[in-house]
Amino acid sequence: MKKINAFTLAEILITLGIIGVVAAITIPGLINAYRAQQLRSQFLKAYSTVQQAFKLMESDDVDTNMRNYNTTNNPFYKTFAKYLSQSTICGSYTDGNNVSTTKNPSGCYKYKISNIDEGYKYLNSNNFIGDGLFNNGQLMLPDGTLIFFDDSPQREGWKGVIIYIDINGYKKKPNRLGYDFFAFEVIEGVVHAIGETETSYIYNDDCKFGPSGKLGFTCSKRAKNESDYFKTVVKKIK
Repeated sequence: MKKINAFTLAEILITLGIIGVVAAITIPGLINAYRAQQLRSQFLKAYSTVQQAFKLMESDDVDTNMRNYNTTNNPFYKTFAKYLSQSTICGSYTDGNNVSTTKNPSGCYKYKISNIDEGYKYLNSNNFIGDGLFNNGQLMLPDGTLIFFDDSPQREGWKGVIIYIDINGYKKKPNRLGYDFFAFEVIEGVVHAIGETETSYIYNDDCKFGPSGKLGFTCSKRAKNESDYFKTVVKKIK
């Protein structure tokens, strides 16, 4: 009778243990790599979509300066919506208490009162960003991307107006500046990532991770220009 060699129970357990260790080492890295690539694709798509909308407005000879619109009777974001495919018009600040009286469609961000208990956060802290920074309306794209508008008066030191983009929608966390929430300055119809030399805010230290870092506004520049930026993001921010 031919003898059949078989693994012992100990050998099987050792093999399974090795497989488990290898999986524990490699799977998180694969997940992070996938997540980083997904975030980068979402960022570039959203940036391109907004930039293209401004170009279409200019080709139709439509005013692209948000400051020239009446925020009550003729808000800019409603005109901008016409140049986005299948966008949903969300609410905006509508009264003195900084609370939207507009019923927002599902997926839109609901503006909070000043002492909000949830919302968007800065890069390196759990402090919430005041909704007043993006209070001139919002639009939602079919994929859930949110686009916020702020006319950013010149008296505040801005050359242009500011657009914030939540690249994966408010329902998906962490809703943090520099991770999935980014700021852009629109100057004469051109969308610039904040931090670029053309913009009003260029402090490089603003997008450092950890205690020495700041708020995260200039992370838009890094996200646009550094192919590995999101690989760093998913490692540093959980």
